[in-house]
Amino acid sequence: MEMQLQSQDFFFDRAVTYTSRTISKLGKKGRAGNNYELPPVYFVAVLGFCLDLENRGKYYYSGKIMDEFDNELLYPKLSYKLLVLPNFDKSRLS
Repeated sequence: MEMQLQSQDFFFDRAVTYTSRTISKLGKKGRAGNNYELPPVYFVAVLGFCLDLENRGKYYYSGKIMDEFDNELLYPKLSYKLLVLPNFDKSRLS
């Protein structure tokens, strides 16, 4: 889990880098690597800045690897969860 307070120009690049490192560490070496089943990996970030200025009302993002033509889920074991605190409006909960 990551808490990111300062805006990052390449935030998603950073997220992909972190998950890639984690996945590469999970891989088995040698003969054990022939059975290359990985556990699920979740990237969870709590952001103290607006991720997308056009979506100020959106405070939660959930991403997976999907086919861009028919939205078919291609890989269910990798998830990105982002909570954008500046966009969170507690008054809408009542």
